[in-house]
Amino acid sequence: MYRLLMVDDERMIADLLYEYLQLKLEGELELYKSYSGRDAIEIMENIPIDILVTDITMPGINGLMLHKRAKELNPRCSVIFISGYNDFGNIQYALRNESVDFILKSESNDVIYNSICKAIATLDQFFIDEQMQVLTRQQWELSIPILQERLMLSVLDGEVFNPFAFTEIEFPLSVTDKLLLMMGRIDEGYSLTKTALYQLKGTVDEFIRQENQVFSVIHHDDILWLVQPCANNATLTKSNIMSAMGTIHDLCLKSFNISMSMVLSEDYIAFEEMSVTWIGLRQTIKNLRGLSSGMLLIEYDNNKPPGVKADWLHIRNILRQINLSIERLQQEKYEKYYAELMYTLRNAPQHSYSEKMEIVLRIYMAFLSHSNNNGINQEIQFEDYFADENHWELYDTLFAKIAEDFFTKQSQTSFKNTNQILGRLKHYIHDNLCGDTSLNKLAEIAHFSPTYLSRLFKQLTNVSLTEYIGRLKYEKAAQLLVDTNMKIIQISTELGFETQSYFSRFFKKYAGVGPQEYRDSMKG
Repeated sequence: MYRLLMVDDERMIADLLYEYLQLKLEGELELYKSYSGRDAIEIMENIPIDILVTDITMPGINGLMLHKRAKELNPRCSVIFISGYNDFGNIQYALRNESVDFILKSESNDVIYNSICKAIATLDQFFIDEQMQVLTRQQWELSIPILQERLMLSVLDGEVFNPFAFTEIEFPLSVTDKLLLMMGRIDEGYSLTKTALYQLKGTVDEFIRQENQVFSVIHHDDILWLVQPCANNATLTKSNIMSAMGTIHDLCLKSFNISMSMVLSEDYIAFEEMSVTWIGLRQTIKNLRGLSSGMLLIEYDNNKPPGVKADWLHIRNILRQINLSIERLQQEKYEKYYAELMYTLRNAPQHSYSEKMEIVLRIYMAFLSHSNNNGINQEIQFEDYFADENHWELYDTLFAKIAEDFFTKQSQTSFKNTNQILGRLKHYIHDNLCGDTSLNKLAEIAHFSPTYLSRLFKQLTNVSLTEYIGRLKYEKAAQLLVDTNMKIIQISTELGFETQSYFSRFFKKYAGVGPQEYRDSMKG
């Protein structure tokens, strides 16, 4: 219910008008009256007033002063001036300051009543507009996460990055600053419902958000985290996130009973590089698929296949738009995107035969699929490039052979990549026995997290890294003791031992005797 304050220093006029309004507006407004500007201000400062009906000419604080104070206290307060004088200056003031009305006391009370009704209507409209703004804002705020997720998915799928689009939907990360990408994929043999997957994502979000800014999105069944340092934590490093990866893996096992493999981008990247880096992360896991569960990896350039090119991602995005325009029967859009595709192909680097085949077949299959769906396939001459329609066994044979070759090749690639990683690691250890062979250094070389590298090496070789390095150092020490005249302290330093006594204890653990005894026994 709105509140109305009527102010007039002439008590009789004030009382009569108050009684009239009580009869006309009973139950519609809360009515207050005052006989002076000072008392009126005291009322307004204690009670929110929506409509002010005031005489202009009053001693002390007049109606114009009341108008100013009423607007300060409630900018939406409607003000109706009443006056015994047809004063042009006061009328002009009322019009300029958005007052509802200016009424002469000589006019009937009905005129004042009608003006009050006009003020009520204005206030009602204010309220409706305000409610609509609140509702619109609430709906916008509810839609923001959905819009952010859709925009991110479109960029990951190859759509051109548009910083304005991210700013428009209040994206929580700075699009001008670089970030780290981290991807998680549930390992084979484990499964989660979609709801549980979102719960897992939210749990990891909160864990990462303790020290960083984060945005995450689910792409099919993979989770991608975008991580930037907070303003007060600008020292975010890969090592921080690598350590967090191990904790997150353990969290998934304990809280969700699943194993998740994770891969981190090799370095900070710009938003424009997300599509290519995203495919690189997926390829990193794919190349080592089947290696073990719970992989914790670092993406690197050698894991990016030749097909991961910005122009090829753009072409695939155009092909998606072509398929959509065919599905929706939008010929103008089809012609627009087809022209864009042809322009891109003419100006892009040379594409392989298989890439060109993909382009041709995807457009062909879009037309064929939607023709079948729309029942017009009989009216269009689709050429059969593969086999006669009555010989489906040829298709079976063809796809069986392709599937066998595809999965065999993928398995061989994973095995080959694993051997390359182990070979590179062992080669480094052999060449740097006296250098840095710490777990962190080896993890950096292998592009694995330290925790995962230690677990994987033991799984593949049945020997821990510490044992492997220790055995190599022992063999090298034994060879130097027999084949050279180097002093034991020199051999100790050569192999990276801090003290000769520690080297002696180490050597005795393997040989059963100390270095000097071993040398003496071998040289007779």
